[in-house]
Order: sequence, then structure tokens, then C-alpha cells
Amino acid sequence: MDTVLNYLITYAPAIGMAFIFYFLVYRPGKNEESRRKKMLSGLHKGNRVVTIGGIFGEIQDIKDNVISLKIADKVIIQVSRAAIQKNLSQGKDELGMNDELRLNEKEAGLDK
Repeated sequence: MDTVLNYLITYAPAIGMAFIFYFLVYRPGKNEESRRKKMLSGLHKGNRVVTIGGIFGEIQDIKDNVISLKIADKVIIQVSRAAIQKNLSQGKDELGMNDELRLNEKEAGLDK
């Protein structure tokens, strides 16, 4: 019995740390990674997106990992699919816009 208790006392902190690491670091990271992968695979032409660098635009074309974004009239840039931070077209209201998009377009003077 003493041997089992000694093993438990010796290895319990390591096992506890493993559980803490799994639930506080690894699992949330995997959930975020799967959510991001789902968002990137669900992008299509016409979506309003924001890049990691803070550029707002509308997707004009998608070819493999290159996305063409219209950021202003007659201004189209190409970015990597991985550079897309958020799809603003998700969670639209009855007017077809979400609150964050409406605020950012108003600040930029793009609201109509």
C-alpha cells in the first residue's frame, strides 16, 4: 500500500499538469483551429471579409489559396486565403449587414 501511495504522490502533480494543459491550452486551440478552418473553407464570391492586416473588402474571385478582394471602386488586391481573419457576411441582419460591418463602413465613410 505504501508503494502505491508513493507512486500517487510522485506522479499526481505531473498527471494534474497534463490535465490542466489539455483543458486550458490544447483543447481550446484545437476548437479555434477547426472553427477557423471551417470559416476559410466556407468563403465564396460576394462575402465581405477583413484581413489580418485590417483591410476590408469583398471577395471577387477565389483560386486555390489566392483570394481577390475588391477594396474600393476599381481597386482589387490579391491576398492569401490564410490572411482572412473574419467573414463579415456571417450573422447578417434583415438588411444583409452585421453591426460590426455597418460601424466600420460608417467610420470609413462608405455607408450609403
